[in-house]
Amino acid sequence: MNYNIIIDKYAGFCFGVARAVSIVEKAVSGNSDNPGKIYTFGDIIHNSRVVENLREKGVYSIEYEQFRDLTSKDTVIIRSHGVPERIFDELHEIGVNVIDGTCPFVKKIHNIVSEYSSKGYEIIIFGDRSHAEIIGIVGNCQNTPHIYADFNDFLDKTDNFKYFFQKKLAFISQTTYNIIDWEQAVSKIKLHSSDFCDLRIFNTVCDATIKRQHGAKNLSESCDITVVVGDNSSSNTRKLYDICAKNCTAYITDGKDLTGLRRCATGAISLLLSRLSDTLGKTLTVGITAGASAPREVIEEVYNLMDDSIKDVIGTAGVEETGAAGVQDGSDGAEESFESMLNANLNRRVHKGNRVVGVITGFHNNEVTVDIGTKQTGFVPLEEFSEIPDEDPKQNAKVGEEVELIVTQVNDAEGWVTLSKSKADARTGFDALQKALNNNEVLDAVITDVVKGGVVAAIKGVRVFIPASHSGIRTNRNDENADKALDVLFKKPVRIKIIELDEKRNKAVGSIREAMNIERTAAKDKFWSDAAVGKTYTGTVRSVTNYGAFVDLGGVDGMIHLSELSWDKVTHPSQVVKVGDSVDVTIKALDPEKNRISLTYKDPNGDPFSNFLSKFEVGMDIPVKVVSTASFGAFAEIIPGVDGLIHISQFPADKGNALKKDDEVTARITEIDADRKRISLSIRAISEDAPVDENVPYVIPEETE
Repeated sequence: MNYNIIIDKYAGFCFGVARAVSIVEKAVSGNSDNPGKIYTFGDIIHNSRVVENLREKGVYSIEYEQFRDLTSKDTVIIRSHGVPERIFDELHEIGVNVIDGTCPFVKKIHNIVSEYSSKGYEIIIFGDRSHAEIIGIVGNCQNTPHIYADFNDFLDKTDNFKYFFQKKLAFISQTTYNIIDWEQAVSKIKLHSSDFCDLRIFNTVCDATIKRQHGAKNLSESCDITVVVGDNSSSNTRKLYDICAKNCTAYITDGKDLTGLRRCATGAISLLLSRLSDTLGKTLTVGITAGASAPREVIEEVYNLMDDSIKDVIGTAGVEETGAAGVQDGSDGAEESFESMLNANLNRRVHKGNRVVGVITGFHNNEVTVDIGTKQTGFVPLEEFSEIPDEDPKQNAKVGEEVELIVTQVNDAEGWVTLSKSKADARTGFDALQKALNNNEVLDAVITDVVKGGVVAAIKGVRVFIPASHSGIRTNRNDENADKALDVLFKKPVRIKIIELDEKRNKAVGSIREAMNIERTAAKDKFWSDAAVGKTYTGTVRSVTNYGAFVDLGGVDGMIHLSELSWDKVTHPSQVVKVGDSVDVTIKALDPEKNRISLTYKDPNGDPFSNFLSKFEVGMDIPVKVVSTASFGAFAEIIPGVDGLIHISQFPADKGNALKKDDEVTARITEIDADRKRISLSIRAISEDAPVDENVPYVIPEETE
């Protein structure tokens, strides 16, 4: 009987796990002179053999309850699954040395949930709520997230489903989530969402997980039996088992269970014997795949044990062995040795153009050094770290931070790799700019250069040209010094609308002017949807005229008439406000058809007439001051902001028309018209107790000095 053992080419340690184990081993090798102990917060990865091996080297797993036993000399390494932010805070308070071994792809999820939960989005997580990775993700949310096993669980536990989808929602998944289930869930989410929903969906299934799951599916479809190598506590290992079990008989093994491996081999032969009437000349195919936490040596042990076990079972079954065991990579059927296949799969090298994740290890005069998980040393030239000229990388990055990079040059002979962060940012940035263009969005940017005919901005790593005509700065095309007028924008933050995009030509064009128009229109629409008489706004005085002041309310202007600037008498608006002042104003009247808004700056609690009514009444004799005269009488100030009329018939008999401006006299209040805010005064009533002539009409013509 012939048999083949096929090892999937994606089996074994992923980048995040390999990095975490490497971090621990480096800490052990560099701890010889340090009297402190090394701990991992929880098992560094879900593999008991790896954890036991590290324990033999003096690295122990620690739980939260044991923090009290730590000293400042100790080192705590954060596991690849990540932890809540508070764990970092508490460890730093204790004063221990903290090394972050969080997988970069998990760290990316932490950043997503922290950012969007702080913006008011409800975070929806698909995954195992008891898994260490999910616990870490939840601990980085600014609000309480919702956790569901799958989309059906989401449906079952969501009340008022239609209303729920009108909220601001951000969906993410565990990095080891089944990619097929995730893609199906995304389709259903989009189907159920409404036009009113602010929806953000992030595919956070790890790329290594996707490849491993697709590889397991293809492998199991071509095999009689599949062995999944890994710890049963590993989420990604169990998911590989579930995928394989749908297509063939599948087993999970950690490599230590020899009885289980022999049972696996026996099951394979029994399956073949029961299926075929003539087994001679037939080939038994056994597939081996492995979870992300399975070390190379364990995969090798499983391969050897399976090979030996199958040979033993074939002999026990009395079937002649006609073919030797072989190893395939699952792609082209070519057989090769286990060692060469595993070396090719687990010791991959990077190539020019590859996109990789690196960890910053240091900052130098002309470059940033990074660890990209290979034997080569990674270098990022300063000019390739950011699109912003002369930017100090230490201002926005730090040692230990993960960054996405593009390989630009590889030198295997000397063992170094040159990389570019700005090129990686640009690839991601073009996707973001295309989305912004499609959705008519406005983006934040910084002007990095003034060039002939316009300015240049850096947006998400992409160099965007803004023509002078779209800069928002008025320039004369025929003026040789027109470009100098744009210097005021250099290194200034601006808002930009993308108006043209061509990634193949590496061309992006933006407009500050259109961004201003979009935001002005949006602000105007929002204002008119909420505006109402009596509503108060904070605005900025934009201009001042002889008859009033215009106030910018955020996209729309309203006018404060001279008479509404103060309860006191003013002759010009500049006596009360000036351009640039921030003012609290209240809407007096609205005319949406003519876009007219009348405002008042008067304090409603400072109405002097109300103050007058609370202190004065008809019949009181009070001191007043003449402020103006007319042919029919004189106006006298009772209190600031409140005048009364002394009709000519109520002048004192001995003075006739002799009252003049600034005279101070005593007058009696003879009438108060509260609705019309008019007050009648009489001097004659005091001196002669003369009756008021009710036949004289109360008319207020234009004042005269």
